[in-house]
Amino acid sequence: MRKELFNISKHLCVLYVEDDLETQAQYEKIFSVLFKEVKTAENGQKALEFYNEKKYDLIITDLTMPIMDGIALIGEVLKINPKQHIIVMTAHNSGESLRSSINFQIDGILLKPVAVDKLFTLLYKVCSTIKVENKEDSTRCSSDGSLKNLIYDDKSVLFLVVIDKFKEIVKEFGENAKEAIVETVNEHLGFFGIENGCLVKLEQGIIIYVVEKNYLKEIMGSLQDFSYRHNTLISEFDKFKLHINLFYGMIFSSKENSLSSKSCKFLLDYIDDILDDLKVNNECVYVLDIESESEINKKDESLRWLETTVEALEQKTMVPFYQPIISLETNQIASYEVYYRIKYGTEYILPEFFVPMSEKAGIIEDISKAVFDKAFKRFSFTNFTFHINLSDANLRSAAMKNYIIYLSSKYAIGANKIVLNVIDGEKLTVNSKSLDTLLAFKKLGYNVVLKGFGVSNINLEMLMILEPEYIRINQSLIKRARKNEKARSLLTFFMNYTKEAGIKTILVGVEEQAVLDEGRKFGFDYAEGFLLGRPSENLIDK
Repeated sequence: MRKELFNISKHLCVLYVEDDLETQAQYEKIFSVLFKEVKTAENGQKALEFYNEKKYDLIITDLTMPIMDGIALIGEVLKINPKQHIIVMTAHNSGESLRSSINFQIDGILLKPVAVDKLFTLLYKVCSTIKVENKEDSTRCSSDGSLKNLIYDDKSVLFLVVIDKFKEIVKEFGENAKEAIVETVNEHLGFFGIENGCLVKLEQGIIIYVVEKNYLKEIMGSLQDFSYRHNTLISEFDKFKLHINLFYGMIFSSKENSLSSKSCKFLLDYIDDILDDLKVNNECVYVLDIESESEINKKDESLRWLETTVEALEQKTMVPFYQPIISLETNQIASYEVYYRIKYGTEYILPEFFVPMSEKAGIIEDISKAVFDKAFKRFSFTNFTFHINLSDANLRSAAMKNYIIYLSSKYAIGANKIVLNVIDGEKLTVNSKSLDTLLAFKKLGYNVVLKGFGVSNINLEMLMILEPEYIRINQSLIKRARKNEKARSLLTFFMNYTKEAGIKTILVGVEEQAVLDEGRKFGFDYAEGFLLGRPSENLIDK
């Protein structure tokens, strides 16, 4: 990875800001080897002067500094160039400054003292992104235009309702919770005169409506007032009461006056999964000014999760949860999938809350190691196989590969009992380091399971190269096949292929008996989902 990093970074210029001269000299030596040019500054004011004279590919800055601190510097730089790549390198005790930096569009956080492998891993990730952007003339806008087609004329506007923690809620309570949430939001908007017929799309927790522009302007004050005063709806689902927070935004046609990227920042940060769709060519995004409550709460919450995660690692309260995988031939538990949780008193915290900031802070590998150690120890007393989830960052890490092999030896678990679940299929390419790592694992006897066939880089070519032992297929394909004959034929063809190739299939996300019954008819080997068993700290018996 360091060799690949050097090939990329040697063309880039870096502005490094650090007030401690000893620390500055130490890292300046490292950066001088890596980058084409390294400019150092001892405070934000000096760094801003340098930045106004010349633009840099990457800024690496401390937060706590005299004259002008890192937060003020980042704010000023993003006014000049909202797309500037920035890495924050700060001490654990700079809590208030870290809180202020969290909602900026920074590329990562390194907590001092910085481990060399984490430094190089983050630099590789950021420099690779810069390389791609430079190749594409520094544009990050999507040209797919999928949302553009929803704007019919200059009298209409796309009204966005962002549902906070939507993915986390659906993952915890299942796909059926989605319908309950949408129904609650539609009922809520109905009080403001936005009818259900205006709904055109639900995408990653964003409900998109087409509304007459003049009417929306009339009621926006009332919606904003609701956001300030309450901002919470309660949706009842399956004996649960789901508390839903909402945020509002609009996309106007290109005939509107364009607003600055800074005014779009909150919504774009908050719903980064469809950022490219929101930045369609020549379109303007307008976001309500709701910073007073939501921005502060989000910064505080993100910092709290980061602090909680660091504390959990120190106190060893990072624990594995186990979800059973059922054999459809024997109706018995065949294996388990391992998930991350933080034990917090008598409660457990879901990974969706702490993993994103942990990735930015470069401690996701520490989390994986802590959970894997406990999981390997637990399964050393059983005959079950078990699935561990590996991100692209995990697979790129030689230390993580060696650690998994070490745990296999430490707890005397055969490689054939361990299944490596690749969760970033879109990053798995023919020439990627991740693929090389997986092939190396397979030579040692480990099993591999892939997910995302047909919707990521997992295609027939990848299947033939990697020859995985398992493929995970989401229950949504079963539902689609029940309604669409072409989808049914395609799924039948694929299932026949897996049988001939000797690949076992796992139907995941099973929440309804009808889906499970249909999965049996298609010939799935295994099934996993809330209908069969929720993740638990303990291994369930049946």
